[in-house]
Amino acid sequence: MLTAYRRNPSASQLPGPESLSKYMIMRADYIRGCREYSLERLERGDIQNAVASMMSDMKKIPNASSVMQNIDAIVAVASGDFDAARAYIEGFE
Repeated sequence: MLTAYRRNPSASQLPGPESLSKYMIMRADYIRGCREYSLERLERGDIQNAVASMMSDMKKIPNASSVMQNIDAIVAVASGDFDAARAYIEGFE
């Protein structure tokens, strides 16, 4: 697990390539699991909870989603647009 860093970390505090690589793999695995769970909910017709789950999970990752992505997802739920909701859920890397 990466530790928190001060605002201006010294070179010794920055993660090395191995740590960063592990973090990116863990991040990708986490997003994949969140995506699968949300898509399962969407397939059952639960658009509201599918999008809410993905949105909540992505808030746990720094810089994972933008405000505009979240607004688009909320509009998709409000209008019942399953295709837009799927695009939101599948749009995370």
